[in-house]
Amino acid sequence: VDSEPTISLSVFAKNRAQGAGGAGGAIATMEGSFATVSGCAFIENHAAIQGGAIYGVNGGSVTATRSVFLGNRTASIGSVAYARGLNSLVDPQDSEIRFDNCVFAGNEAGLGGALYLGGWAEVALVNSLMVDNRVGSSPTAGSAGIISESASNALIATNSTFYRHADGLVDYPADPGCGVPI
Repeated sequence: VDSEPTISLSVFAKNRAQGAGGAGGAIATMEGSFATVSGCAFIENHAAIQGGAIYGVNGGSVTATRSVFLGNRTASIGSVAYARGLNSLVDPQDSEIRFDNCVFAGNEAGLGGALYLGGWAEVALVNSLMVDNRVGSSPTAGSAGIISESASNALIATNSTFYRHADGLVDYPADPGCGVPI
């Protein structure tokens, strides 16, 4: 809570977030924490529930620059990142995740092959590449690229490339058919 770690030139490989609260296989931020990563590799991390590599909730934020996300997994939602803010009348807190010059490849989740945005989340993709991310074999699985659960989310993609996502790129489960096939 309320921490600001900076991590550079590091590898997060084969980390596990297990059990009923298994979220954020490599990094978890919440309640005012802000992590900055630069030049890092997130490889084959796993979360039992949410955010195979990164979990940002209730005002927790992450900025990743010049980093790669390869083969991260979760059976549930958001293989690379899961973001959800806190909807509170007293103290609303958006969770923000920014990816700048990042590569997402071969990640897999039950929903949101790369990214999953719960409510009150802001995600920015700048100069990034997203390729071959996929959903599990469940017939109810959602988008292979990105799922945005709510109209309260903001997804901003600038000068980024999305390639080979057979099940679509952006999906809004509350409004089936809104996906963007890529």
